[in-house]
Amino acid sequence: MNDEIEMELQALESIFFEDYRLVDESTISIELLEPGGDPETGRRVELKVTYTAEYPECLPTFGIRGVRGLTRAQVEPLHKLVTKKAETLLGQPMVYDLCTYIQEWIENGAQDPDAAGGSSNDAPVEMMQASKKHGTAVTKENFAEWKAAFDEEMEKEHTKKKASREKNGELKLTGRQLFDKAMGSVDWDLFKDEELDEDLPEFDDEEDEEEEEEE
Repeated sequence: MNDEIEMELQALESIFFEDYRLVDESTISIELLEPGGDPETGRRVELKVTYTAEYPECLPTFGIRGVRGLTRAQVEPLHKLVTKKAETLLGQPMVYDLCTYIQEWIENGAQDPDAAGGSSNDAPVEMMQASKKHGTAVTKENFAEWKAAFDEEMEKEHTKKKASREKNGELKLTGRQLFDKAMGSVDWDLFKDEELDEDLPEFDDEEDEEEEEEE
């Protein structure tokens, strides 16, 4: 599981707390209550997400079912809507946005929240269950602080990965660059023939000059 997934899971657990459940090493389940709904009687939808190794560049697998107050026929179109919404969020952590999207869908009478004029990006953070007896209540302020820190960490991670890719790019040198690199690493002393140097006659530069003057 990559760092982006690990960070997103930590954030989701802190936000949804008791409604968050780790199913296995790559799958989570979140029960989503309608905004402002009673935890005991309000309508609920379960979102199950199975991550892939390529996430968030590739979509995870979604499982959606009505937990309370919604029929199977009402929930059935939601899977297609969530998948369509997820496609617009590729390349970034998306599960929180999908959760708010589903909650708006419930609030708008089990309709597509975009069609009803809503937007998951404008969904108030108060729709999270801040009334939980345990954990820190989620507000616009502390969520904004977390989001800023999260984005900063993601930027550092992308920079790190980019630097790593550039370093690996040394393997894709041109033929000339590979030749120059190979020649620069040759130990030319290995090619020196000391015995040959000893057998070569020595020439006296002064004798050469005298011969030239006699001519």
